[in-house]
Amino acid sequence: MTPPNRAIAPVDRVSRNLLSALDDRVQIAPISKQNPQFDIDAAYRVTAEIRRLREARGERVLGRKIGFTNRAIWPEYGVSEIEQSDQRIGFSAAKRPPPSTRAFINSTSFP
Repeated sequence: MTPPNRAIAPVDRVSRNLLSALDDRVQIAPISKQNPQFDIDAAYRVTAEIRRLREARGERVLGRKIGFTNRAIWPEYGVSEIEQSDQRIGFSAAKRPPPSTRAFINSTSFP
């Protein structure tokens, strides 16, 4: 749990910055690099706020993805617990139409 005296960026500001990066399809530095006090409890609060913001603009959750269930690989990735995230449908019509799957291919990863 985050002690009250630790300075972390406000949940609403971090949530909006992350959602904006997602909408604009831009990569940003990890929040923990921008703010070393940002911990797992803060991440859960930001996740809840992003969910609220996305649902407010009409997106809906289709299901959940659960990752890092194999504890044997946790040390290799610096992970200390299972990861969970929403799988969604819907995009902000104010930004752009849904991307093609080609938008997700990193061409520098393939010969």
